Amino acid sequence: MGFKDLANFNDALLAKQAWRLLHNKDSLFYKVFKMKFFPNCSFWEAQESSTGSHAWNSILKGIDVLLKGARWRIGCGEAVSIWNDAWLPSLEHPRVLSDIVPGFEDGRVSDLINPITRTWDSNLVHGLLSPEEAALVLSIPLSRTPVEDKLIWPFTPSGKYSVNSGSKFLTKLNCVQVPTANQQRQSGIWNQIWGLNVPNKVKHFMWRVCKEAVPLKHNLVRRKILMEDKCEQCGVEFETVIHAIWECAMLDEIWEAVPGFEDRRQYAISNTRDLISVLHEKRKNLELMAMVIWTIWYRRNQLRVSPNDFPRSQVLQQATQSLITFQQNQQSISQPSTTPRPQPRTQWSPPPPNCLKLNFDGAIFPELGKAGLGVVVHDSQGSVIALLSEQAPLPFSTDIVEAMAVARALVFAQELGITEFVLEGDSEVVITSLRSKDASFSSFGHLLESAKSIIGSDTCIKFSHVRRSGNKIAHNLARHARNVRDLSVWVEDVPQHLVDVLFAEPG
Repeated sequence: MGFKDLANFNDALLAKQAWRLLHNKDSLFYKVFKMKFFPNCSFWEAQESSTGSHAWNSILKGIDVLLKGARWRIGCGEAVSIWNDAWLPSLEHPRVLSDIVPGFEDGRVSDLINPITRTWDSNLVHGLLSPEEAALVLSIPLSRTPVEDKLIWPFTPSGKYSVNSGSKFLTKLNCVQVPTANQQRQSGIWNQIWGLNVPNKVKHFMWRVCKEAVPLKHNLVRRKILMEDKCEQCGVEFETVIHAIWECAMLDEIWEAVPGFEDRRQYAISNTRDLISVLHEKRKNLELMAMVIWTIWYRRNQLRVSPNDFPRSQVLQQATQSLITFQQNQQSISQPSTTPRPQPRTQWSPPPPNCLKLNFDGAIFPELGKAGLGVVVHDSQGSVIALLSEQAPLPFSTDIVEAMAVARALVFAQELGITEFVLEGDSEVVITSLRSKDASFSSFGHLLESAKSIIGSDTCIKFSHVRRSGNKIAHNLARHARNVRDLSVWVEDVPQHLVDVLFAEPG
């Protein structure tokens, strides 16, 4: 079933129940456990009790998983400690490692935020934290209005905890040992085997050969299935794996005919892994070698179960022909078709009568440490009502840039006094979050929550997703923000650099 580590999987399941207790406070599950096990404190502060059930004490173990992996998404910052909580946008070091500054021992993240402008206090951030940590903090986008701080799971796109992601997180967390030279060498051998351009059955057989997992006489005697392990071909040596495919004297005729393998007797080889490693270093044709080994094995089995003869002289011929045929077929499959498939081209469409459409998009300029936001407002005739191009600080994720563009579009609509409109963009993740009525745990959910709270109750919004080809004007406005100092707005006017793009769009 894919359970690589049952202990980690069990802890991940327990963490799922802990996650439910943290976020589903209206459920009967939470109300019963709250009343019985932590009536006077929060779930984070709950402790193991001698009178508690085994289920409760087990769920408490799930808190440890969340403490190690979960991260705070900053809304207002009042619930998050600067020094003790995980809130930096880093999967490796989400907690502040800088020394605590005297006077700020009980500092909250809200202390780092200017409450009037809703921006980070850059001087204070740089004064308290190291340059690397300060850069991480300043890359966290803040919502326009204070919203609740929320604990999210950064290892899933949705921000919600899942057992699968929790199990993978624990497995990676526990793999702290440095691989030895022997482990690295074995890993290289497996990469060489699975990277061969040969049929999958040959790759699998080579892997089994290296694992001593083929039913040769020596292995069968070891498992007490047979009583003797003499090779049936030469009748002298024990039939081990390396003997059956490489060292047997009856194979001399085969290997001496294989180009590049005439000197195989010069190699002091004890097992198949060493054989592959040595031949790889000697730059031998491993793909032909693998096909020959598989054909030798096939011939051995045919002689045991079939009365038909299989001369040794045909082994190389059959192996070579099979390899050539397979590689030619693979090449024909991998070659792209000469006639390109027609790509569906999405075009912008105007909104319904008496309604407006706001298209938004975001762009990033990593070399400048900035992001660009673009918004365009059309009426039902396709005429441009207003345009916006704004430069903003670069956040730590590209999806957040799209969410910043959405938030700016909603505020722009409020500034223009628009109460009924279609909001359209090319980010399916953001549009899906906007359509959902559930609270968003994504890294940009606080931006959408804040933007929605600004819009009045009399505002009617529909959300629409469109491909990039149908969102050209907003995209160009976002790219144009590279040349904008802070903000540029055009009302019932079109900047010269957008004239060609505007007239190229239908409607």
